[in-house]
Amino acid sequence: MKITLLGSLGHINQYVIPALIKAGHEVTVITHSDKRVDQIKKLGAIPAVGSMDDESFLTKQFTGDDVVYLMLSGMSSDPLNAAKTQGQVFYQATKAAGVKNIVDLSSIGADRPYEMVGTLSFYHYIEDALSQLKDVNITFVRPVGFYSNLLSSIAMIKQQKQLVSTIPADIKREFVSPQDIAETVTALLLNTPEGHNVRYVVSDEATGQELLEGL
Repeated sequence: MKITLLGSLGHINQYVIPALIKAGHEVTVITHSDKRVDQIKKLGAIPAVGSMDDESFLTKQFTGDDVVYLMLSGMSSDPLNAAKTQGQVFYQATKAAGVKNIVDLSSIGADRPYEMVGTLSFYHYIEDALSQLKDVNITFVRPVGFYSNLLSSIAMIKQQKQLVSTIPADIKREFVSPQDIAETVTALLLNTPEGHNVRYVVSDEATGQELLEGL
């Protein structure tokens, strides 16, 4: 299979790329940095340096692919409009390239309005744009919160000797590992289900109290 991945050498692709290469597929990895080129080549993949908001560039890279992997990344001073624009770029590029199978890394909360989930709703604009594609198999992967998000609490724990959260200590919270997301993404790239689908990814769950006990 011919596969193109967004996400460069990020936390998820570090597992996806080797798995696809080992299975004998031709993998192109899009990166915005020339510094990643040698690392991508060492993994056995083909580097393509360019911007994910460059519609012409993406169209060229996606043409002839059996399946593509999309994701929203990067920072913007206006993330809401950036997400809307990115959704249209993905839509136009995949349509122009004639892509028939898409795996999109979305997020839990992508089906909710901004008032309920804040920035997580930005992924909704990507899903909404891609959902306009007809006769294209698309799976939206919606992982829950990353384990690594807990690292933001380290400073508070060290300084205040406590873990503060707006979520009650007895409520179960769900977490996910990038490796589990990668396994799900890899399987979907190799066998994208027919139609438009959603796949949630969860590695484990724990209450705030259980997290404290594990410190």
